[in-house]
Amino acid sequence: MKKKKIENNNVVISSNMASQNILIIVPVYNEGTRILRVVEGIRQAGFDRILVIDDGSSDNTQETLAQTEVKYIRHTINRGQGAAIQTGFEIALEEEVDFVIAIDGDDIPPKGGDGVV
Repeated sequence: MKKKKIENNNVVISSNMASQNILIIVPVYNEGTRILRVVEGIRQAGFDRILVIDDGSSDNTQETLAQTEVKYIRHTINRGQGAAIQTGFEIALEEEVDFVIAIDGDDIPPKGGDGVV
């Protein structure tokens, strides 16, 4: 199985996965300075079905997303990461995707982890 490393997100994803019916959901809150790097990293891995859920950000996240071709939904108030992910799964069900991958929108690997998915 071939793997491709996304340098800016430290994510390793099988290149075979990218050809499947997969929706990548990215919940964000005040990530206007980072979200474009995250989206670009996902695209570099070969995924084109990306849904960003802006969970009521008060920074420039919405304006940044509006300048891209990325599909995004905005909660009018901050409802929490769980609600943002739930919104993403609801859209995935409507779009009848086979798989959903949720990726943090902060471009920062978890503490103590290597960021490998």
